[in-house]
Amino acid sequence: MVRVAQTGILGIVILTAILLVIVSVTFLWGQPLIQKNVDRANINLIMDKMDEINDAVLYTASTGSNSIVDLDLSASSFVVDTDNNRVVYETYSTVPIIASTQEVPVNYYELAEERETITYNTSSTYNVDPQVTGYELITHHGNTTIDSVFYNVTVHENTGTNEWELVCFWKDYTIKEAADCAMIGEAVTKQGVSIDVIGIITAGEGVYALGDYVENFGVLGSEPSGIISAQSLSLRDKEKVTFYLTYRTMISSYDEEYKIIIDCADNCVASNVDKKLLISRTNVVMSSDQVTTYINLEVQ
Repeated sequence: MVRVAQTGILGIVILTAILLVIVSVTFLWGQPLIQKNVDRANINLIMDKMDEINDAVLYTASTGSNSIVDLDLSASSFVVDTDNNRVVYETYSTVPIIASTQEVPVNYYELAEERETITYNTSSTYNVDPQVTGYELITHHGNTTIDSVFYNVTVHENTGTNEWELVCFWKDYTIKEAADCAMIGEAVTKQGVSIDVIGIITAGEGVYALGDYVENFGVLGSEPSGIISAQSLSLRDKEKVTFYLTYRTMISSYDEEYKIIIDCADNCVASNVDKKLLISRTNVVMSSDQVTTYINLEVQ
């Protein structure tokens, strides 16, 4: 009888141990899936919250009545970025939600502002020593103005490879290669503007480049003024995901400009704790062709 009892107890112990192992393995296997579902839900919450903030800002701008939006910041941070006329929501995720390290639009096809795409016509030839070592004397030439300052634009052919590969922006009859010239994928800065060379037309007859940031005006009544965008930065074991809500100028059918300007006097940053966002209209400035509405945001 003692042996039978001992055998029964031993069986229970072994069975309990097996169940504990199964539970532990199941937990270890399922934990990443649980975390991914939590992260995905958090991302969806932020996207919905950006829509809610946008609706509240537009309501306050239109009616003058204050609005309050609850902010769930238990795993996120929130910033009122007045310099760029936008709000920023940032979080971390193990799920690759936004497959871009560059800012991309989420609620529309374009960003509130984007870098200007420029085409330089360099079809003319220029037979003067360009003073650039390793390149032919004959260059393709054009010109442009950058912030009202005149610049020559020349495309240079490599003496060894015969490739039209170097673009120079210069004035005063001299070229300083390090400061004035760039290949495809490189940039030069002139008058405080970064010019990124992104392409050269065959035989050097033209250049494609990205210039300064310009605002994408929207059409009042048919396009959104608040543009939601996002970008993601890969870290070792997770993604840093940043959402933006940026306000742009809207143009009416009568060519009137309507602007929402985001202000923040106090409490412009919060993280890791639930807060409320108070939205209030502080001023409306009107002229014959422009209406500017000032909206103050405060995290409470």
